[in-house]
Amino acid sequence: MDFFYKFFKLKEKNTNIQIELIAGTTTFFTMAYMYILSPKILQSAGLNFYSSISITAIIIFIGCFLMAFIANKPYNYCT
Repeated sequence: MDFFYKFFKLKEKNTNIQIELIAGTTTFFTMAYMYILSPKILQSAGLNFYSSISITAIIIFIGCFLMAFIANKPYNYCT
């Protein structure tokens, strides 16, 4: 557990693993919803449904990767 605290600097950012797991679970379900919804919206705009699924998956992956490892922005309560 110390690895996560050191790597993501959780104590310095005033958060903990439990809060981050809840935020991660919320993000997962939001992205799962968008993975289904976005291609349907793009299909109604005239794009191919299967291509839209691929592009949506790639964009979700890139966004999650950037927020987790590049931005290193944790979820924390307003204090």
